[in-house]
Amino acid sequence: MSTGEPASLGYDETQHAWTSTRALTGPTPPRVVSKRPAEHVSDEADSGWTVGNGDEAGLGPDEFEWSPVGDLTDRFPDLAAVFREGSGTWRWSADEGRYVSAP
Repeated sequence: MSTGEPASLGYDETQHAWTSTRALTGPTPPRVVSKRPAEHVSDEADSGWTVGNGDEAGLGPDEFEWSPVGDLTDRFPDLAAVFREGSGTWRWSADEGRYVSAP
């Protein structure tokens, strides 16, 4: 757990996720959410999560930006369950209406 992580949430809503600008502004939940390995986490404000649609041309600043985790869960409440898991890769299942663990 990160410093400042509220026990009631199970994740630190003040940290940031590397988020696709298209996924952030789209009408549906982001399709792919994955936790980067610890060696790819930039600093203590970085949650380690990457949030996108999976079809972005790249992972650079032309298509991604830092978004507060709390803002993401406000906009897409189903992300909270993923962030509580703390690791893995997750895909949005429209059929199930939730994120499911991806191999």
